[in-house]
Amino acid sequence: MNQKMLSHRLRGYSEYEHSPSALKKACDAPVGYLEVDVRASSDGEFFLHHNPNTGEDFSADLGFSKTTSKVLKKIQFKNGEKLLTLEAALTIFLKRKHKAQRICLDIKDFGYEDKYLELVRRFKIENNVVFVSWIPQTLIRLSELGTTAPLILSHWNSLKFGLIGRLFSSLLSNTIFTLSKYVFLGKNKYHTDLIGRSLGYQYAILLHEIPAVLLRILSVNGGGICVHKSLACPRLNRYCRQNHLALWIFSVSGSKEFYRYANEFHADVIFCDDVFA
Repeated sequence: MNQKMLSHRLRGYSEYEHSPSALKKACDAPVGYLEVDVRASSDGEFFLHHNPNTGEDFSADLGFSKTTSKVLKKIQFKNGEKLLTLEAALTIFLKRKHKAQRICLDIKDFGYEDKYLELVRRFKIENNVVFVSWIPQTLIRLSELGTTAPLILSHWNSLKFGLIGRLFSSLLSNTIFTLSKYVFLGKNKYHTDLIGRSLGYQYAILLHEIPAVLLRILSVNGGGICVHKSLACPRLNRYCRQNHLALWIFSVSGSKEFYRYANEFHADVIFCDDVFA
């Protein structure tokens, strides 16, 4: 089993990412990590999907934060498969072929951290779960709740750009603003209350170096950071090693690109958009 390979949104295992058939096939594959994005319905049930809306792959285009679970359970992928609940997905994951395989829950909506952890513990898979999020407040809350699962912060990192990156990060450090479906956070807003911005958004935080409190939280359980492949650089790698952070990179296509980031940039985990040997 390839311990550095992560199946990004279960892509490559079905025509539709996050579909039941994709998850079942991925659970039989020799891939170290499976990554799924999770959205909350208006009544607090969790579904596998990346965007705030279901979109064109489904029988109806609905916003998760504005739609009840009862309605969401009725819509289908265009191939007839149903939208997966997180509970149904974990039931499939329990039957995985490789018991060392981990499922990464990329949390998209803030405010349900206690429910995520309760569900993971009810399925007795906390040792095989990684919590990933672009929302630092979510990871902080999971740490406060005492999870033993690794915590991975996705963010836009400016270390590659040296002094210019530091200045740009500093310039935006105290900002928080909403633009369309996006919430942008400066480095000093990693613990800001998200009331009014909690559901139905995409999050992005810009950091040069991780604030000390957040750094400690990420390193405790073997967690780390996740950045876009364009931001990978030797400076970032050194920073991660010095601070005991795992380095995750998204996302690549094909074996050549995978091995480049595995070897040249020493990434610990690499998001893959396709399946290859």
